[in-house]
Amino acid sequence: MGGIGRDLRREPLAVIVALAAGCGDAQPGVGTVGTVPVGDGGAGSQSGDAGTPHKVPTVGAFAGAPTIARASLPDAPAGTIPISLSLAHPRSLPTTVKVEVANTDGSFRPAHMVGTTGPFATSPQGAPAIAMWDSLSDIGFREPRSVTLRLTPTDGRTSGAPVLLTTPAIDNLRAAARRVDHYMMTYGPITPADLAIAKTYQLVILHPSQGYLTRDVVAAIQQGVDPVDPADDVIVLGYVSVGEDLRTRGLTVDQLRSDPRFIGDGTGPRVDPRGPDASGQRLTGIDPKGAPSNGGAGFASYYLDDNSVDNSPTHTGDGIPDRNAIFGGCFVNAGDPSWFAVIDAMTRDSADENAGLREVLTTNYGRGLGCDGLFLDTIDTAAPNSYTNAASPNQSSFEWTAPGFSAFIGHVRATYPRSLLMQNRGVFFFDPRKPAYEFTTRGKIDFTLYESYRLDSSTAHLWDPYFYPDNRYNFAPKLMVEANRPDGFVPLSLGYAEGPSDQMSTATLVGASTLGYADLIEDIFVTQNLAGFRHYLTDASITLVNRFVAQHADLSDVTPPAWTSTYNDTSTSPPSPPTPRVGIQQALPGPVAGSVLVRWDVALDLHRVSYALYYQTAPFDFVRDPKLSQAKRLVLSPEVGDDYPRGVGPSVYPYQQLVPGLRSGATYHLVIRAFDGSLAQNEETNTSTLTVTAR
Repeated sequence: MGGIGRDLRREPLAVIVALAAGCGDAQPGVGTVGTVPVGDGGAGSQSGDAGTPHKVPTVGAFAGAPTIARASLPDAPAGTIPISLSLAHPRSLPTTVKVEVANTDGSFRPAHMVGTTGPFATSPQGAPAIAMWDSLSDIGFREPRSVTLRLTPTDGRTSGAPVLLTTPAIDNLRAAARRVDHYMMTYGPITPADLAIAKTYQLVILHPSQGYLTRDVVAAIQQGVDPVDPADDVIVLGYVSVGEDLRTRGLTVDQLRSDPRFIGDGTGPRVDPRGPDASGQRLTGIDPKGAPSNGGAGFASYYLDDNSVDNSPTHTGDGIPDRNAIFGGCFVNAGDPSWFAVIDAMTRDSADENAGLREVLTTNYGRGLGCDGLFLDTIDTAAPNSYTNAASPNQSSFEWTAPGFSAFIGHVRATYPRSLLMQNRGVFFFDPRKPAYEFTTRGKIDFTLYESYRLDSSTAHLWDPYFYPDNRYNFAPKLMVEANRPDGFVPLSLGYAEGPSDQMSTATLVGASTLGYADLIEDIFVTQNLAGFRHYLTDASITLVNRFVAQHADLSDVTPPAWTSTYNDTSTSPPSPPTPRVGIQQALPGPVAGSVLVRWDVALDLHRVSYALYYQTAPFDFVRDPKLSQAKRLVLSPEVGDDYPRGVGPSVYPYQQLVPGLRSGATYHLVIRAFDGSLAQNEETNTSTLTVTAR
């Protein structure tokens, strides 16, 4: 988390910052630095360039006090921010630095710091050091803010001159999203008891089309338990249906035909422009509006008619928008450009009876709910045609719309750049076996929700005997590959305390029963500990507000990541676990002199997984040096494997990276190990080794 390979959320907070000698300087930012007399509240500071050394006067009980010669921040700082320092002391005495943050009245309070506490070595010329500041705990994420930090060095006997560091505007919204460990979700009305529970979460998903929801309710949740403490602020997302028009539920075809809202330009419904037998083919070059239905027109262009085309022996549509067979809403092609304007402008207190993007995200349109982002539902409208057929409870034959759905999400991101986006399911966007992978939504979303990973909402069973192992052994590894890429997302999951009445009770979620308790605990374990999701459990209506997962999940982590594989070499039904592909899998001479190309597969863990390459020109001695302390270590920032977008296979890998800067013609021994983002940074110790000669 935070880009430094450690889970800083659980680091002990400290007012005195350890200044580690030899850490090096971060890239200078646009903050300003100045000095003030000891004890001054900040008035009269002298500003200077944060990225250049700044001489400070000797101040203290006697001459020769420590000084901060330079202080700087990285570009676009957010979340846990490294403060790069140069510490000077004429006698090289160990020095600590007290870090404080300015209040709005100009006074200072201790800043929330992470890491060790020092003291550490200095030098007369100035030694580099880095202090880690948890800006989220001090300034929150509600809006970008610039603050002033006061840094005071001391050697234990003498204090040097305080230095003021004025930060650029810090936007912590996405940093806050990456720290989410507990979330809740409800589609129902919020009681006072529910409101109190919601304030204890880091993330809350609400249904804005419920009449109860107002800006005051959203704001009360956003403020957390303590309205004046930004450290406990809550991210609130509002539900919006993207792939189904909820306005059409309960309306007849004649009612649709008589309402201008559903007639639109009259060129719909539309069908797959590739033709009726194109299922599974590539999705490139598709007209986002599709082709006119051969069954007729008269509706808005974003409605779809592919189900009736698919089910007709002559592939003839009926000219009527296809509907969700369970909930009744008409399916929508979100990629149709005209749909964005419609869903953006909807309001709850109009004939639409459903909140749109603008009402959810802003404070000056409709009810002005002012949520922090959107929960985008019904993405599975664009699922592969092979997922359903005419015999399915809810057929959906609209795979051709997947590129448009991805473009729609990108359009939302561009229109509301400071809003968070969560995608419900749509796992085909993260599976290279599916044509939609070419149009992945990775990089456009902040969260994905894996609904019904194990416990689903059916009362006939606790979990489906085929789909659960398929989710676990086939889809989860591929999804986590994408989640843990540099432009990845936070993976969440949703389970249901439903099933046969003699095996499960929803009352167990609120402590009123113990029926199904063991299965609920198992659901937490397989989703969080094994797959790496962050989980929530609820009832089938998604209205039972509870803290079951938050109370029963143990996020302490003492085990390293476990290797698995994106390629499942088994062919059983239901699916079985794949054979793990441990560590480095391929090593090739790179395309430029002094480089090699390495490839590897995926490991899973309770926390975000990262990978480190160890390399040296001598063979590894795993007995004498099991942690490879004598080798060079490079934390990898993986790209998509060259062959991976075309599907999985026995020699296809999701991750690759070019390693430059090696000695041309030298042979290197290589090991890749996986480590997690917990406080302990647990790293596994595989001994899989490949050798390669650098180009």
